[in-house]
Amino acid sequence: MQIIEVPPALTAGKSSVEIANQFLSSSLDVNEFRYDVHSKVNGEWVRTDVLDLGPAHPGEEAAHGYRIDNPVFARSKLVGRYGFPPDQVAASDAMLETTRVRITFDGRTTVDAPIGEFFGTGLGEHDVRTMMSSVDPGLDGWYTAWWPMPFSRNATVEIVNTGGAVVRGATAEVVSAPMEIGTNTGYFHATHRRAPTTPGQDWTFVDAKGAGTFYGVTHTMRGLIPPGMRSAARPLSVENQAAANQRNYLEGDERFYVNGSSSPAWHGTGSEDYYEAGWYFRDGTTFSMPLAGNPSHELNADGCRYDCTGAYRLMVPDAVPFADGLLAGIEHGPLNDEPGDYSSVAYWYGGHPAEQRLTDEVDLADPASRDRHGYRAQGEAVASLNATYEGGRNPSPMTRATTTATGPISFDVAVDANGEGVRLRRLGDQQNAYQAVDVRIDGQPAGRWLQPLGNPHHRWLEDEFDVAPGLTDGKQSVRVELFPVQGAPAWSASKYSVYSR
Repeated sequence: MQIIEVPPALTAGKSSVEIANQFLSSSLDVNEFRYDVHSKVNGEWVRTDVLDLGPAHPGEEAAHGYRIDNPVFARSKLVGRYGFPPDQVAASDAMLETTRVRITFDGRTTVDAPIGEFFGTGLGEHDVRTMMSSVDPGLDGWYTAWWPMPFSRNATVEIVNTGGAVVRGATAEVVSAPMEIGTNTGYFHATHRRAPTTPGQDWTFVDAKGAGTFYGVTHTMRGLIPPGMRSAARPLSVENQAAANQRNYLEGDERFYVNGSSSPAWHGTGSEDYYEAGWYFRDGTTFSMPLAGNPSHELNADGCRYDCTGAYRLMVPDAVPFADGLLAGIEHGPLNDEPGDYSSVAYWYGGHPAEQRLTDEVDLADPASRDRHGYRAQGEAVASLNATYEGGRNPSPMTRATTTATGPISFDVAVDANGEGVRLRRLGDQQNAYQAVDVRIDGQPAGRWLQPLGNPHHRWLEDEFDVAPGLTDGKQSVRVELFPVQGAPAWSASKYSVYSR
């Protein structure tokens, strides 16, 4: 690494400069992989730009107008690493884990997390550049967070040293400004967990109560699959040990359950997919983007026993709102069967009570409930179904009666006259995909309830349909009518639950 300080006179009053390097001589060649630019502001060095070079960074090169003449070779990533004494690496990693950020809003502590993982890097100090936070690992660089953190009366920000080493020379800055706080404004939370993974159970990012919005995670995965083993529980035969995959923990899917539902509202396809990558982060290629990244991959070094991955995902454009609780987690291995030491920080807003309450249920397996709600269905067939849900929230099989209908369905339900809309939840059989009905409330069109999912293996499904407030305002009960769409499979239902908001 080489550092050059540019005289202030060459940059004074400028917001950008053009830099040109002219080759003079070398024994072999001059190579470059990355440029970090720091500007001196009020006596402090502040990173103002970064340029990563090579075939893996065409966008950055184009954005900076990068050009090189007579290139000799190109490499997609830097091979090798700078050597640091293991005791220094261990001391640095421990400092970032035992030093914690703790924030209290209006008397409620909602942030309590290791300083490294809070800012996006849980495997020691690595370069992080996200939309909401950054870590500058060079030149006494800053750790910065831009998360909005609203409060009504007061806020306390603390840096708490829970370790045995003394922290010296640290500087902290907090910026605040007045703003209007609405009744729906939630407190910022950064929920931290670290523990060994549990066989058969998802790793839990957050299990939140009440109402709020989930905005993503920083996730540190320390795989514990030894060489020559598919997993600690499933050793390979000698002839197949070459196929051992120490990154098999990345085969786990993320699964988010909202509002108490037994079916995941979000079900992913793999850990590295969730973090906007693929192929095990292309064999460990590290990167840091505004909304997703893999800033660190350690292999049998730097405190990592086997294979370790640090990643993050910020869900700003695809945040997950919840009105009555959220359970967000991720598998460790394809069947929650790979051992690991995991930690995470979940970013979310909340702190309000639940915004929905159960006002009625129509149990189609109960004749009294059908009569009480005036339930009618044309072309109805009734059968018993023994099946499971997708995901792992309720893994045991369940047996109960379920119905299918090919003609109009109608029933009366109780709602809250002072509510702001109604949510209908259906328990049904998703063996056949693309079930669809047109919904009417007291004779008024409310939209199309379409369920594209289908699963012949895990057939129970809970899905939802939101009714606009204007169709239920001031009413204590409504008549729900469902008209199957022509060409769609028969509409399946075992129970309807009605929630008023």
